[in-house]
Amino acid sequence: MTAGMRRSAGPARRARRMVLPAAGLFVLLLLAVALSVTLGARDVAWADIIAALRRPPESIAEAAVAARLRRAALAALAGAALGMAGAA
Repeated sequence: MTAGMRRSAGPARRARRMVLPAAGLFVLLLLAVALSVTLGARDVAWADIIAALRRPPESIAEAAVAARLRRAALAALAGAALGMAGAA
C-alpha cells in the first residue's frame, strides 16, 4: 500500500465510533430539557417536576412544569426534524 491509499473502515467500525458522540449529544439534550423545565420566571423544584409527571397538575408549580414539559418536548422534536431534514 502506498501512503495515499488507506483501508476504508467498515460500517461496523464507523458505527462504533459514532456511539460516543451520539451518547454525549443525548446527555446534552437531557441537560437542556432539565434546565428548560426547572428555570424560568418561576423556579420549579425537582419534587414538583416528579409530581407533575406522576399525576395531573394540582398546583401552579405543577401546571408550570406541565406546560414547560410540553414546550421542551416540542422543541426537541422540532430540532430532530430539522436535523433529519439537513442530513437528507
